[in-house]
Amino acid sequence: MKQTGPFLLLIAFAFTSSVWAESPATFAPLSLSEMPAAPASQQAAADDWKFNIAVPLWLPSVDGNMTVKGRELSLDQDTGDTIDALDSHINGAFLMHFEAQKSRVGLLLDVMYLDLRAEGNGDVTDATGSLKGFVGEVGGFYSLIAPPPGKKGWGAVTVDVLGGVRVSALEFGINGDNFGGSVNRTVYDPFVGARIELGLAKWVSLKARGDVGGFGIDAWPTSDPVYNLAAGVEFHLAEWFDLGLGYRWLSYDFEGNSANSSFDAMLSGPFVALSFNF
Repeated sequence: MKQTGPFLLLIAFAFTSSVWAESPATFAPLSLSEMPAAPASQQAAADDWKFNIAVPLWLPSVDGNMTVKGRELSLDQDTGDTIDALDSHINGAFLMHFEAQKSRVGLLLDVMYLDLRAEGNGDVTDATGSLKGFVGEVGGFYSLIAPPPGKKGWGAVTVDVLGGVRVSALEFGINGDNFGGSVNRTVYDPFVGARIELGLAKWVSLKARGDVGGFGIDAWPTSDPVYNLAAGVEFHLAEWFDLGLGYRWLSYDFEGNSANSSFDAMLSGPFVALSFNF
């Protein structure tokens, strides 16, 4: 019985060797050429042009100061006051946003119409401040970090750097019991910034954007250093349609085109955006 141990080990070794000899492909590691590759259709889709059109509605409040021809008005309006004012006035901002992207490079265009009124106090008592006009952006972006083609949901991260110019053609004024007047100003603010999108699930993601601009350049009319921030959540309801909800802050600090006139205030409030992808 003591001699059967080595004999059994020899039989086991012979059996194992025969299995390896007959089925080398079963146990051989895959070469690089045999590794699974991303589907060609996904790679081709990643290199196609992608377009997006968004239609946001923004309800900003106004917090700051405006001076019109030496008359100063202090504004302190919250979002609730902005919504209450909708009964008698538009009091909002209407936007159209367009993007075109190929691979990691893209172009963005943005047009916004502002028409706001806010109650204030200061040199002029019981007065109303107004701000209206057009704000446009043109710029470009580059994706520093992009998810693999076809990846969505948790862990899908996109980080873009962006830059461009924001042109604001605005009229701001004061209307009170003993004074009424307005001034105009167009400023051309270069800006640089970044944005990020983090997927939580295939149907929802978090998004944020921030940029700084103006920089007080003397060569042409600009704002003093100002910033633009937005953060929110986006629901991917279909391949071609998204719904975004969030909050935005946009600051201004510039001189009017008349003596002793300036606008230095923060616009902030919630927004809702309908977004179409194609």
